[in-house]
Amino acid sequence: VTMARAMNHDFAPKAKAMFQSEIDAAHEAIEKDLYISYRQPGKDFDCYRIGSNEKCFCGHTLSEHVKFTGKVNRLKCQTTSCTCDAFAYVPSRPDEVGEFWLTKRPGFDASTWRAKCKCGHPHDRHEPKHKRCK
Repeated sequence: VTMARAMNHDFAPKAKAMFQSEIDAAHEAIEKDLYISYRQPGKDFDCYRIGSNEKCFCGHTLSEHVKFTGKVNRLKCQTTSCTCDAFAYVPSRPDEVGEFWLTKRPGFDASTWRAKCKCGHPHDRHEPKHKRCK
């Protein structure tokens, strides 16, 4: 972040918003001594730092799942009536999946945007446990 700021003098508001969740997750990782990141299956590098406010495929946040203790890596959702048996990160902003142009469209509302699966449906149109379309 310091390097980017030095190169650009200051962040544009949208870039700052995108980096803010990374910064918050980094502070949380230092505070809790626990670093959680998203890595695409089959890739050797981390894509995104995960904080407690990041969303799961089931629609609930990481903080609504069982806390990571190091003994179990499948963090089941603790929300009553949710069938999710393991936290599965879902991007919550178009910038996180390379759809940065969407935020530039007039009238675009980022709060209504949902990441789409290979099937073309948003994540919230799937059953959380087996990830099948509803």
